[in-house]
Amino acid sequence: MNGESIRPEPFPAPSKRTIGTVNGVETEVASISFSDKIMITVSQGGRLGQWIASHLALRDPNDKRTLLLGLGMEKVEGSRDAFFDLLELVIQVL
Repeated sequence: MNGESIRPEPFPAPSKRTIGTVNGVETEVASISFSDKIMITVSQGGRLGQWIASHLALRDPNDKRTLLLGLGMEKVEGSRDAFFDLLELVIQVL
């Protein structure tokens, strides 16, 4: 690994956490920003069952970190309100 690809980051890794209600279920959303990835977890009842990884520029097109998303939904429902409630929580931790 060459020295240009290493970014110094403060320790501990910056993190954010919020709790809200999605589909009537208390939902915890947290993010941790590492130098090489951003990890976001969405958990209901302490669950984490699915993991998704993607190379995705969130705010800056030059940001080449991997987005790691952990999902643990107790109730999966495709309603518009549930989607926007979940999206609002995720935006709070970014």
